[in-house]
Amino acid sequence: MLLLQKKDSDDANGGSSPVPADAHSKDSFSVASGSGMTHANAAPSEDAESVPVLFIGWTRESNSGKIYEKGDNLPEMFYGGQTLTPETNVTTLHAVWGYDTDGDNRADVVQEAVKVVYDKGANTTGEPPKDEQTYLIGAVARAKGSGSLAYQSKDPAYVFMGWTSTPNGETAHAVNSLSDYLKLGGVYAEGAAFYVGKPSGGSFVLYPVWGVDQNGNDIADFLEGDVLLIYDANGGVGAPAAQECETGQPVRLSEAPPTRGGAVFLGWTAEKKDLLTEAPGTDLTAYEAGDLYTVPALADGVKYTTLYALWAADENGNNKPDYEDNRYTVTYIAGADGVTVPESRQYLIGTVVTVEKAPTRAEHTFGGWKLNDTTTYQPGDTFKITQNVTLTAQWTAPGTVTLAYHAGLAAGNAPAAVTVKIGGTATVADSSGLSRNGYTFLGWTTGAEKTVDSPEALPTVSIGRLYQTGETLTLTEDTGLYPMWIRTELLSTYRLVLYRANGGDDSAIQSTAFLTAEKSVAVMAGEPVREGYTFGGWNTQADGQGTAYQKETSVPVDGNVTLYAVWTAKDTFHVTYHANGAENDVTVPMDNTAYQGGAIVTVKTGLTREGYVFGGWKLNDTDTIYQPGQTFPITESVTLYAVWTANSAYTVTYNPNGGEGTPPTDERQYRPGDSITVLGGDGLTREGAVFAGWSTEPYEQVLTNLSGVKTLYSEGSSFLMGGNNVTLYAVWATPEAMGVYCKMDFAIADAKTREKIATLPSEMFFKPGSTVNIRALQPYDLAGGYVFCGWSQTRDGKELIQDEFITITGDTTLYAVFATDTYWVYTQAGTGGDITPSAQVPYGGRFKFTVTVDREYELDRVTVNGAEVTLDSTNSYTIPDIQKDTYVMVTFTKEAEVIVVPTPVPTPVDPEPTPKPVTPDDTGVSSILNTRKHIAFMKGYADSTFKPEGSITRAEVAQMFYNLLLDQNIPTTVRFEDVPDSAWYADAVHALASLGMIGGTGNGRFEPDRAITRAEFSAIATRFAKQTTAARTSFADVPETHWAYQYINVAAAYGWVSGYGGNLFGPNDQITRAQAATMVNRMLGRLCDKAAIDRGEGRSFPDVTDAHWAWYQIGEAATEHGFTISEDYLSEIWQK
Repeated sequence: MLLLQKKDSDDANGGSSPVPADAHSKDSFSVASGSGMTHANAAPSEDAESVPVLFIGWTRESNSGKIYEKGDNLPEMFYGGQTLTPETNVTTLHAVWGYDTDGDNRADVVQEAVKVVYDKGANTTGEPPKDEQTYLIGAVARAKGSGSLAYQSKDPAYVFMGWTSTPNGETAHAVNSLSDYLKLGGVYAEGAAFYVGKPSGGSFVLYPVWGVDQNGNDIADFLEGDVLLIYDANGGVGAPAAQECETGQPVRLSEAPPTRGGAVFLGWTAEKKDLLTEAPGTDLTAYEAGDLYTVPALADGVKYTTLYALWAADENGNNKPDYEDNRYTVTYIAGADGVTVPESRQYLIGTVVTVEKAPTRAEHTFGGWKLNDTTTYQPGDTFKITQNVTLTAQWTAPGTVTLAYHAGLAAGNAPAAVTVKIGGTATVADSSGLSRNGYTFLGWTTGAEKTVDSPEALPTVSIGRLYQTGETLTLTEDTGLYPMWIRTELLSTYRLVLYRANGGDDSAIQSTAFLTAEKSVAVMAGEPVREGYTFGGWNTQADGQGTAYQKETSVPVDGNVTLYAVWTAKDTFHVTYHANGAENDVTVPMDNTAYQGGAIVTVKTGLTREGYVFGGWKLNDTDTIYQPGQTFPITESVTLYAVWTANSAYTVTYNPNGGEGTPPTDERQYRPGDSITVLGGDGLTREGAVFAGWSTEPYEQVLTNLSGVKTLYSEGSSFLMGGNNVTLYAVWATPEAMGVYCKMDFAIADAKTREKIATLPSEMFFKPGSTVNIRALQPYDLAGGYVFCGWSQTRDGKELIQDEFITITGDTTLYAVFATDTYWVYTQAGTGGDITPSAQVPYGGRFKFTVTVDREYELDRVTVNGAEVTLDSTNSYTIPDIQKDTYVMVTFTKEAEVIVVPTPVPTPVDPEPTPKPVTPDDTGVSSILNTRKHIAFMKGYADSTFKPEGSITRAEVAQMFYNLLLDQNIPTTVRFEDVPDSAWYADAVHALASLGMIGGTGNGRFEPDRAITRAEFSAIATRFAKQTTAARTSFADVPETHWAYQYINVAAAYGWVSGYGGNLFGPNDQITRAQAATMVNRMLGRLCDKAAIDRGEGRSFPDVTDAHWAWYQIGEAATEHGFTISEDYLSEIWQK
């Protein structure tokens, strides 16, 4: 289908389908990869053996089906993903094919070593970077930066954009439009991957590209016009060319996908993702090639957006994500006891498996690995796996062989035959039992008896092989030895010269024994061999300490001579792979081969590391870098170091800009086009100023007008990362600039000492009518021995503010009240009204409480420590001179109703309706804790147990309630000396203490590891609720004077606790994990779907069976689930 003006087509040029086709824009198109094409031919001529033909790339030149051989000149080449500019309305690209005679899956013609050279270009100063690495044609390389290059022109200024393989001629590549940029056929920024193309003079040359940058912001001006959509191959190669687009408008994505070894392309995403090894979640949106993509809104000044290639691992190369493939196991079976075999391994379907090495078994011969009782494979063989496979070792028990001696013409008896196992050794026997009149025994030979009866025509006679008494023979087959005789009278003329391999193998030498009549002979030319050793000549002693001789040198023969081979062990070398700074991130290949000098080493696979690009393996401390699959000869042990290049990433830094306090920290790294969410300025203050937001401009002065601020970012706003690090500066303004504000100051009440008691909050500004939570405003860094009691609006601090919130109507000063001795005033109200919450009061201080009465109720009785008191006209009362813990109780009664009683008429009496249970909405728990989602707020231990009767620590309780908070963004105003910021529970303890939900144990300590009691747990739980009760409840062991009386009373009235038998509560008992789970479930209104738990849908533990009293409660607490609650709030049904 012709989409626009120009079209490129692809000619397989002798190859088979599928042949790609592409519709493209008028300016450029991306070259297809050519994957999946094969060639019909297999050999360069009819009489040649079958030779693979491989696809190399594309060319514009018509080459009439030529298949290139090594040494041929290649045409101008293009590769998958490159960007080309059409020359006519229809551009045809012809496939280029080459022979692969050595079977290394790379065409011979492209196995030429190529250097990548960075050209200085025209109109530049400085020096370009250098690349010392050697590449093969078509290999993937990574572009370097600009080095010290700079463009000479100052007006206009230019910014470096990358490198292109398009020559620049006499003028530089200085572009000022997107069309000119696209015509360059691909520009590679620093770190970008590209194909090494056809060399020119042995080098592949890249030229610098410069963009006009009139405003000096390091972004080419043409990129600041229309928005540019940039494709990032994300570890692959062949990213399509950038496209012009408009924000908010759809754009058709390129049809040409990138490629990446060992991975399959899934599409394009707006967020960069690592290589997927598991199926992505449903929240990830990926756009396929050719899809319509709507360009998002961009921040001011940002004129480009980026899409990243999404890759899934494809180890078996079936063009399908590995996580969708079946995995099969290869299991090795020993076939005998006591034999060690390779470990079982899993492979993806279709993977080519290399059979492991042979095991060993005493006195047996390994015959191979038998596949599922069918084919037998030898170590190093390969097969493609499509099912689970069992490989069983095949063994052959050793047979025996015999060494037999023959007497021949001699008188007497030959030595007895010797039987040994195949491969065993035997010692050659002597000839003492044999004699032959007129002859002397020379030794034993194979084949037949031999006799030297008369002088030969030649002075030296070859007699084959001759074995002497005491020599050791290795026997692999039945062997016969025969005597060799020489007429005794000839001994005065002939001497025996013997050659012994001395641990080597001389089977290739025709003769190792000679008779000679010469006084000296030349050493024979033949040489034995020995694996791992170098032959060093001959010596008259086996240990090499006698006289040494080299081949063809003269050896004196004064009597019989035996020469022994001399051996020198060859040096072996090793290759070690080093992660080079990534030891904790990657696993390097292992090479256990002992290489002999000159052996060829094949470099092993590359590595993947988050945030970095792997650039190859660097040889020792040299500049030589090898890519996986390359080879080199080894002459010494070497170390190959991984070469890493950090991805281009930028950071956001927050600068207080004259303010005090700690600015927020953003430790993330961003790529161009990433969205950045702005953090808040909580904790920053500046005298006489209000924090107004963040700006990229450092406005150092306190602003009286914000209209001049170019861009003001508030907390939660966002912008897109550009091409540089970003610093956001705090913007400070006068209260008047921010509107009419009221000032809140802080001071210490009744301060009669110069001793520093605590650090107070900094002054604050609020709009009139603002409601401020003063409980969240707490001093910090308290001096030892002091306790913060609260805030007062009077300088003497005698009367604390009892309300949690105050309304700001003008400038206000809050006085912090501290004491060395404090007492609690515990308040409790029954059903029908409410009372000021409990609080700590300094010794001798006052406490004012106010009672509110609900409609249809009347005030019944108010008591302070059991004594009834009378409220004033505002329903308030002030307790003076408090010198001990004090308890305030308020009860209410229903208002009396006047009822007219008619004449009784008998009517059926309906049963009383079941009262609706108290819900989290009734108690107020739902306003601060998460009751809308049933998360798993308790978990088991590492050994999978729950330990239901075990205790729970104060730190664990704090963390549990912290996890349930609806809002965890709590300013820290309370700290404890035994709760370090690095502790896992620190955030939880700080937040709950700052909220007033949990307290310390005295002397500035929290005791996080101490087991919590039932009374302490009840106190913490009920502080999340309204302090009202349905009725007064009492336990025999919790008197009204008990510090936790009101809390336990509230918990019991709400139905959260019921106590033990005998009307006992056990306030000082350690609460168990089962009891804690039950109480919190009741707080949160979690009713337990018993049927679901019995069906096994809940989290189960081996130490909690269905016979345990808390079986359902623990299942509810430890399982995250959806749910519905019945209208009567009596039952719950789980939902998946």
